[in-house]
Amino acid sequence: MIGAKRVANRARYLLGAAVGASLMVSQVHPDAIGAAAIHGRLVRMDPLPPDVCVWPAAVQWAEQAATRQGRRAAALPLDERTKTFPGPPTRKVQDKYPAFAAVSVDAARDEVILTDENLFQVLAYNRLDNTPPDGITAPKRVLSGDNTLIEFESGLHVDAATGDIFAPNNDTVDTLVVFKHGSRGDTAPIRALKTPHGTFGIAVDDRRNEMFLTTQHDATVVVFRKDANGDDHPVRLLQGDDTGLGDPHGIAIDAKKDVFYVANYGSHALRRADQEIRTGVPGSGKGRDKANWPYGREYAVPGSGRHDGPSISVHAITAKGNDRPLRTIKGSKTQLNWPTGLAFDAERRELFVANDMGPSILVFDADAVGNAAPKRVLKGPRTGLAHPTSVSLDTKNGELWVANFGGHSATAYAIDASGDAPPLRTLRGAPASEPSLMIGNPGALTYDSKREEILVPNCVAHPQIAVFARSADGNAPRTRAIEGQDTMLGRTMHGIDYDEGRDEIVVPQQFGQAILVFKGSAAGETRPIRVIQGSKTMLTALDRLAVDSVNHEIYVPEGDRVLVFDLMANGNVAPKRVLGGPDTGFTAAGAVAIDPTRNLIVVGAEARSADGRGLPELAIFDRTASGNAKPKRVITGVKSRLNDTGNLRVYPEGGLVFTTQQTGYVAVWSIDDNGDVPPRYTVGGPNGLLVKPRGLDLDPKHNAVIVSDKQLNAVLTYEMPQLFQTTTTQQSR
Repeated sequence: MIGAKRVANRARYLLGAAVGASLMVSQVHPDAIGAAAIHGRLVRMDPLPPDVCVWPAAVQWAEQAATRQGRRAAALPLDERTKTFPGPPTRKVQDKYPAFAAVSVDAARDEVILTDENLFQVLAYNRLDNTPPDGITAPKRVLSGDNTLIEFESGLHVDAATGDIFAPNNDTVDTLVVFKHGSRGDTAPIRALKTPHGTFGIAVDDRRNEMFLTTQHDATVVVFRKDANGDDHPVRLLQGDDTGLGDPHGIAIDAKKDVFYVANYGSHALRRADQEIRTGVPGSGKGRDKANWPYGREYAVPGSGRHDGPSISVHAITAKGNDRPLRTIKGSKTQLNWPTGLAFDAERRELFVANDMGPSILVFDADAVGNAAPKRVLKGPRTGLAHPTSVSLDTKNGELWVANFGGHSATAYAIDASGDAPPLRTLRGAPASEPSLMIGNPGALTYDSKREEILVPNCVAHPQIAVFARSADGNAPRTRAIEGQDTMLGRTMHGIDYDEGRDEIVVPQQFGQAILVFKGSAAGETRPIRVIQGSKTMLTALDRLAVDSVNHEIYVPEGDRVLVFDLMANGNVAPKRVLGGPDTGFTAAGAVAIDPTRNLIVVGAEARSADGRGLPELAIFDRTASGNAKPKRVITGVKSRLNDTGNLRVYPEGGLVFTTQQTGYVAVWSIDDNGDVPPRYTVGGPNGLLVKPRGLDLDPKHNAVIVSDKQLNAVLTYEMPQLFQTTTTQQSR
């Protein structure tokens, strides 16, 4: 059966390739509505730069995930020649309290269920609890632990009949878990459904026994049977340029009118159903062979990204393929600003929107369309709203509940509350005086040497760039944050760099295929001063980048190539150089760092191989290398213990290359190392505090290595004078 499906898919590909050659097309999943639905429109025809060598597709990132996980689990001890500095860190910025991302009221059992993206929990509270500002509400039950598969649960649904909890994971685990009512502790779910990567919102249609999920990266709505489990495939897929979906979040159903609503942040890129998938570009999870599975980032059309602004799109309940929305709520009068959670009141015919950056709850008439103003707004200092990311309705008791991701709280109001109305009751995960850091899955960081601040981009529920003082420790408050719709930021910011020469912040925006540049002093809802985006850029699924302040360039690793842009580039501009081709020896390039002193570039990637099982490597090239160039040196092999290389940094004065390893430490090599050589030093582990380090930067002035850890949701600083000496690399092993 699987073999036949693959043959059919290949036939569809050949047909699409013949019809759609050189076309940028709106993607429609052939499993959803048939091969005849592949269609396109000619946007432009741009020749590739002459120094790009096209390489055939290899086994993709998704299929390699299990292999990578195995390497992490079976990581060998480090070589005895490696000097290990496990810590502890000098400082650790970490929110020790829950960050409530989603809420669902169980009116039949007088309970409020909340997900916590900071400490990886699902908590059940008494609905009638009300806690003073200096207190913490005691939960009735807590679900947490490895067996639960709970991590970044951004969505939540409680079954009205059974009290069972449905919670999709937004990152890392890619699994929707279902728990029986009353479950607690480190309990395994009764069902665990594998879902596309980046699943956020959930809504259930009991009449049809269907479950609707939004996925952010691929701008889709996937529909499963409500009782789906394990490797079950979706029964429908809504994906394509005409759907109006862009970085979708919350979802709600109007059963009377047979429609569903989706909250969109607005960033998205085209997918091509007929193209050969890109080598080494992350996909949408291990499901490409399943019917109705989203086309992932490996199918993205380079340079097709857009920022369309926030909206609520309204779709027929049976919408699939590239179906257009029935109508859209969008425009300045709507007040939408990162609309995140949705709930629908069938009795009052009203749509409730958790408006993260309001911070507000917007209420629209069920039939609102276009640039419609909300019929009422809950907003103001007395409301207690703080970056609300989810809303749930209790029509039995006439209440609405809000999860405040930025306030360690959930607040209840009268269902018709408006204006600056105070909450009826408040559930608290922390005293009101404790700052909420809103760090969630921090995949990167950079150090602002001018202001002596640490900048940490967020990845999940609230895509901010949080800024902390260099000396911050514990539950330290943000000194400022870059956040909001006008910033054009989105999740999956796995890279960021500070250009001290121009005092600018440079960050990738994956969903919109853009590079955003902000002033170094940027704060709040500020627009970028430059944006690199458009058909000429070749940007596809950018995760990370690096800035060369000396030579005024931006480097972007993109799977089987590295794109280089002028630092002052703006708009739809082509890269000035492209490094890529079989002689480079790499694929799945995910990180890059520059040594301007020695004129070198270091690429963190996988060794190119026919079976796609190449080992991780650090490939070192001349900085100006382009096209199908060979590396000068390559660090790889068993002794290197390279595993899932995260961010890279070079300390030119000491000739050292630093990289995070998701086996739980920072590894350090000499820039002159070559071959199968162990790291010279490690920081933070193994067997230290670090678990899954991702972000990394250096503060040589204070002898500091600064690391973000996605498992700890923390930023850790290690002050290590022994590594910041110009004689370090001359020391014998």
